[in-house]
Amino acid sequence: MGAGVGLRDRWPTWTLGGRPLRAAMIVGALCGLVAALTEGPWGAAILAATLAAVVAGLLRPSALLALIAIAVVAVPSYVGWLVPGGLFFNMARGVIYGAAVGLILWTMAQARNELPWPKGDALSPMSRIAILSLTLGWTLAPLIGLAHGGGNAFRAFNAVLYQALPLWVGLRFASEYGRRRTLQVVLALLILYTVPYWLYELEFAKSAFKSYVPPIPGLLGAEELLMRGGNVRVQATFGHPLAFDQFLVLAAPIAATLLFVPRLRLLGLLAAGAGVMAVWATQSRSPWIALLGGVAGTVAFRRPLLASMVVISVAFVLVFSPLGDALGPRALASRAKQLAATRYSARSETEFSAASRVFLTISSVRAISQHPLTGYGVNVIGASTGIPTVDNYFLVLPLEIGLLAAGPILLGMVLLWVSISRGVPMDGGAALLAVGVGAYLVQLLLVGLHETVPLLFLAGGAVLGAQSRGPPLSPVPLVESGRRDERS
Repeated sequence: MGAGVGLRDRWPTWTLGGRPLRAAMIVGALCGLVAALTEGPWGAAILAATLAAVVAGLLRPSALLALIAIAVVAVPSYVGWLVPGGLFFNMARGVIYGAAVGLILWTMAQARNELPWPKGDALSPMSRIAILSLTLGWTLAPLIGLAHGGGNAFRAFNAVLYQALPLWVGLRFASEYGRRRTLQVVLALLILYTVPYWLYELEFAKSAFKSYVPPIPGLLGAEELLMRGGNVRVQATFGHPLAFDQFLVLAAPIAATLLFVPRLRLLGLLAAGAGVMAVWATQSRSPWIALLGGVAGTVAFRRPLLASMVVISVAFVLVFSPLGDALGPRALASRAKQLAATRYSARSETEFSAASRVFLTISSVRAISQHPLTGYGVNVIGASTGIPTVDNYFLVLPLEIGLLAAGPILLGMVLLWVSISRGVPMDGGAALLAVGVGAYLVQLLLVGLHETVPLLFLAGGAVLGAQSRGPPLSPVPLVESGRRDERS
């Protein structure tokens, strides 16, 4: 009686004695391992998610589209399982690592049948350049990390895996016709999933995870919620309100595309409405700026002539109107001096926040100029530069891995948005896909947090993957519009 991996409906499947291994047996094995190897419900949940990612990667890799998104959103990043040896596994790390193992096994099983590359040949030249640029940066990052030691190289590789694997999963498995709306539905459901958490925070002014004690002493947990103007800033299942905002500016526009799908219109309406209310409840300014920037950038990339005319018009107004005097160098210098003298209080919180961002940005640029090629190392900015926080991911990355690696990665991220903006149709709500990706990138200009970055690459890969097979994540299915996918 032999065991092995075979193909069934073009997918690998475990067999025992020539018969498929039943799902109940897999679930039973997972539960047994969880019970034997973990202590506590959260550790069990993390291990179960990790093993589920291994199984999904091997047996049904398309399930990773949903599993990766769920892992980022389901619980805060400080909730996890401390592996013997000191390595901390939260749900995102468990799923990413488990998916990598499962996909390696799946690739080995598929090697004789097809290359593990996105299906279809319709990726635009811009998309290919974006992918090549990202690949170059991802290759250089761990190598540059060696300059700061083996531990830093591992952390750089870990960061690369958090970006590269979700992009590959989106590219490869969103190209299948049956999976075209998976990500939209999953993100809509995840928005609704967070609602009870932030409603609880508004009602009781504390996090639902406040009593959770992280397994690593000193690890940031759910302490007192941040306040603004006497109001609670909700963070739901994330470690910071701005991290919650990052998720919302990406997920809400993508979920809103379901408004154009008759059978899923109610889900899209509920998710979009809940997303807007959640952004309001975070008491943040940056997500609104990001959403406006996402719309403006998408239109600019799609209609460059129109964007050029708008820029020229704005410049004309600034030069020949009193508004230009108010925004001139002298006025801005005077305002900067006022901000520098601002002291923190409940009334001056907005001005103090703006002032701190300006001065921290200047300090970050100066720090980059001192070590432009190799940076300071991953997760050591505070200790190496003395800068407590950097509210700009486009500065965080060069500080950590240097411009040699960060430059291609950041360029690839922007080109990803450009490619999506030019590739999606501007009708039927499909443009919201580009707005979501663009809004997230604009938000990164205002926020240095990166716990939700896998969602950006998962969504970007999903849109490009769908483009490689036809209309990108079209709200109207091909069969409903009377068109057929000839390459299916």
